[in-house]
Amino acid sequence: MIGTSYRFPLRNAAAIVLASTVASTGALAGAKDESAAAWLAPKWFNEWHDGLANKGLNFGATYIADNIANVSGGVKRGAIHFGRLDLSVDADLDKLVGWTGGRFYANAFVIYGQGLSRNYVMNLATISEIEALPDQRLYNAYFEQSFFGDRLNIRAGQQAADVEFFDSQTDDLFINGTFGWPAIKASNLPAGGPAPPIAVPGIRIKAALTENITAFGAVFNGDPSGPGEADPQLRDHHGLAFRVNDPPWVIGQVRFNYDIDTGGRPLAGNFTPGAWKHYGSFDSQRFTAEGLSIADPGGSGVPARLRGNYGIFAVIEQVLYRPPEVKDNSTSASIPGVTAFGRIASLRRGNGLHADFKHRA
Repeated sequence: MIGTSYRFPLRNAAAIVLASTVASTGALAGAKDESAAAWLAPKWFNEWHDGLANKGLNFGATYIADNIANVSGGVKRGAIHFGRLDLSVDADLDKLVGWTGGRFYANAFVIYGQGLSRNYVMNLATISEIEALPDQRLYNAYFEQSFFGDRLNIRAGQQAADVEFFDSQTDDLFINGTFGWPAIKASNLPAGGPAPPIAVPGIRIKAALTENITAFGAVFNGDPSGPGEADPQLRDHHGLAFRVNDPPWVIGQVRFNYDIDTGGRPLAGNFTPGAWKHYGSFDSQRFTAEGLSIADPGGSGVPARLRGNYGIFAVIEQVLYRPPEVKDNSTSASIPGVTAFGRIASLRRGNGLHADFKHRA
């Protein structure tokens, strides 16, 4: 499989990233340049944009294009081109209207082309993180309120879980869908759960318990697109379903930040264990309603209905090396150096499409 990916953020400098499981980052990898490149927009536009941002209203646009080919394996050979335009608005309500600690954020996707996984490979974890059916979709649309000097933050509205939960900063270097929303959740939650390209109504709470310990908790509507035979992205057409009456999906995690002293120099790391529970009903993947194996030819073939599903997970990141001139001590992928990361998860046996132990690193 071969391919190229192009990303052109309106407010970001273009960067080329070379990454492996142990991620090595250069000075530009993932770094953000808040002043738009001169070739990307005329001076008057940059000044207009920056003036609005200084008043609390920040508009953004990011275009991502993938050119990928399947040369071996899968269901057929071929090459594709597809892309996604992400349009966003970020409002600092304190600057705009004097609402201390308030923020509103919304973004929408314009998606075109056909994906390689869906049409050529038929694998579970999409080859590209942006693969989706062609559409114009509302994604996030939420209000956020901070308290106590940002030590407590509450977010309510349509949102996704993949940015904060079961996520590492280092995996942002990768374009493969494996390093985005993990397959163990995408394959076992209704409609794949609250992750691109589908977000759902929910409430998220983030609390800084100490300087090095942060707790996250959220409750989401448990079925982003509702029942039906059609693809979930079609059932949640344009991202406007706004479902709130389905059994909920609850997730929580605690992030522990730490430093390892190596010769008088600290190297940052973090460990984040968590768990989730879905309160809906699921078909057993092992037994029929009569208690026989679902593969038993003497059985009815009708799966038993199981109440609820749950799983546990953990993420670890550890900086292995920073150049002597780098003073910033964090696991951010935008800082030069070498960082290792891993993700691990387990699901209640028999309640999902994939109930085996999963590991991603």
